[in-house]
Amino acid sequence: MQVNELLKRFNKMVTIFGKGGNHEDIIALDFKKYHTLRVLENVEFIVKDMQELTPEEKDLARIIAILHDIGRLRQWKNIRSYEDRPGQMHAHIGARMLENGWLKVLVPEERKYDSEIIKIVYHHGDLYLPDDMSDREKLLSNLVRDADKVDILYLVTQKSELKIMYEEGEKEKNLKLNKKIKKNLLQKETVSFADVENRIDLLGLRLALINQLVFPRSREYIASKGYTEEMINLFEKAFPQYDKEDIAWLRNLKDLI
Repeated sequence: MQVNELLKRFNKMVTIFGKGGNHEDIIALDFKKYHTLRVLENVEFIVKDMQELTPEEKDLARIIAILHDIGRLRQWKNIRSYEDRPGQMHAHIGARMLENGWLKVLVPEERKYDSEIIKIVYHHGDLYLPDDMSDREKLLSNLVRDADKVDILYLVTQKSELKIMYEEGEKEKNLKLNKKIKKNLLQKETVSFADVENRIDLLGLRLALINQLVFPRSREYIASKGYTEEMINLFEKAFPQYDKEDIAWLRNLKDLI
């Protein structure tokens, strides 16, 4: 499996989807392109010393990392937003694109992994992986999901990415942290997007991603970078209107995550 060739084809695909677009379109598509490249780097970091994976399986993990978010390209074309909505779920769009021909275009050399790749891309954004996945599918899924979450946590520490990272919390119903999300964080549970009502809920959801990391190397990386503290500090400066007690509560919680 030629990972470098796939990268070239992926970059060309991003260019194709940006054709005829304006400056905002180019920025939005580049945002996802560079996210994909960082997810690939994160996969490389996680799999480096994993003895349970064969070289071929490591290549398969790299391929899935490159393909996991191609649905974002079509999603942006459709609604000019990266907000997952009914009928516009990026993971499902991406799986359909792969099924309908893009997988053969992007990875023309190999067909025996098609069903695994499509299934993993389809479910990579799910709160929980389905029971009918094989052990290998779950392992590869968790690799890509960890790598994806690590990059999301990185992006939330970047001032330049604040607008797009908090886009889904712009329609503020209130300025308080949702009590259900507080409970989820205390109990180290997954936070659902359905419970997000504002930007501080999104911050809580991102902090909860740390609890979902499967591989020790992912957690070690997050801790070494100090992402938790950076996320909260940047949020407080950028959105001073939010409840100070809730922000202090999240600061005190960070050592439990």
